[in-house]
Amino acid sequence: MSNKMKFLLSNHDLKMMTFLEELNRNRSNISIRNLSIKLNIPIRTISSYIIEFNDYNLDTKIISTNRGITLEIPNNKSFRCVYKEIYNRSLELSIIQQIFFDGGQSSEDLSDAFFTSLSTIKRSINRVNRILKPDNLSITSGKNILSGNEKKIRQFLSCFYGEKYSDLEFLTGEEAYTLRTLVIKLFQELGVKIYRNQITKYMRWMYINSIRIKYGHRVQLKMTKFNSCSLIENKEFCKQFYFLFGIPLNLENINDMLYPVNNNLYFYSNNQMFKRLECDPVLQNTYLRIEQVLEDIAVKLDICLPISTKEMLLRDFMNVLNLRNYYTFILYNRREIFLKHLSAKYPAVRNFFTPYLLKLSETPLSVDEQQELLYILLTHWYELYDQLSKIEKCVNVYIHVDTDLEHALFIKKEIQQYCRYNIKCHVMMDAEELIIEKSSILVTTLTNVDDYIHNVICFSDYFSDRNWKNLNFLIQKIASE
Repeated sequence: MSNKMKFLLSNHDLKMMTFLEELNRNRSNISIRNLSIKLNIPIRTISSYIIEFNDYNLDTKIISTNRGITLEIPNNKSFRCVYKEIYNRSLELSIIQQIFFDGGQSSEDLSDAFFTSLSTIKRSINRVNRILKPDNLSITSGKNILSGNEKKIRQFLSCFYGEKYSDLEFLTGEEAYTLRTLVIKLFQELGVKIYRNQITKYMRWMYINSIRIKYGHRVQLKMTKFNSCSLIENKEFCKQFYFLFGIPLNLENINDMLYPVNNNLYFYSNNQMFKRLECDPVLQNTYLRIEQVLEDIAVKLDICLPISTKEMLLRDFMNVLNLRNYYTFILYNRREIFLKHLSAKYPAVRNFFTPYLLKLSETPLSVDEQQELLYILLTHWYELYDQLSKIEKCVNVYIHVDTDLEHALFIKKEIQQYCRYNIKCHVMMDAEELIIEKSSILVTTLTNVDDYIHNVICFSDYFSDRNWKNLNFLIQKIASE
């Protein structure tokens, strides 16, 4: 569902983002002409994008030479800073954030705030409404507010803020300290240990939900798990909370700000999950279905499934399947990028695991949910990663040198240690004729190789950067075929 969210961007911003993403995928030089053909964007437009992006005055730059263009990202930055800049410069996304933070502004108010014409504001709002309409969400006309299913709105905003701000930069120092103190105290009093990433998630939820509460929007709660909080008795803390967030610190608001926990959409501990399973047959069936799938994978690959890993996977899978996020990303799909790079080494990873994942739910899973579940499976189950080669056909790499056996063994060790892909190395030092199958690679110090050998890397005694690049390219090409 959320794949379409990138179309909230204007045509210009969307093309600019597509152009920058392609540059990021091709970290070596690429010609403007080839980019133009691949992206179906005129050369003149690409040239203007280069000038515009470099005028952003970011540390990240587009470098142009007679060999082509490349995106230069400093070692202390990542491509996510580019997405953040797109967020900041997109009028449509800025309008959504402005309306969320200060609901009830007229189009004239927005026109003044963004120093643009009233007609441009109205066109941008119409664009946003076209994208949100299938989910029954909209920006209402007149006094612009976000309207529709409250849970969908909050999920969208949580995704928006989580993606735009990697480390809660939208909070002031006082706001961050207050929310962190409140989150830690709440879960301490529940007797639950939580980690940094969970604290960050709860702080983001509470901030977003407090603003929705401030403007009179509520979520109906199934139960209230937070029935006490000693901070409510602290008058100074309550005064500070009201000053910062505009709502009283009371149990009603605390439970609304943490509605995913109260509505059993998110389990923060195994004990909480097991208590809920005792009285919910539907959740019991989901739990048993997940357990069976994990055991089937363990049997198929003949690997260990430690109890601690199993418990962690069960809870995290339950959270994904129970929450059923309407929105998981706006512009930056981190799970898709993770799996794309992993698939370069293990091309069959998606096809192998997807049938198992589809058994987890009686209702169809979206592509985003499948990606989230596969990411959790691969990153949480450490023993699984070592067995991924079982689902792949290894690319054979034959090593033939005109020096000595020790040299060949040294090169073999280098390739096995540093190659990114799934390979099996063979040293060829006997007197047999060189017979290399089409789907294999010959790595050699020979200067002339027969034409019938399709994939060859010739090197001079030691691998150069060019040799590594060519080897990785050939392995990826063969694996993908």
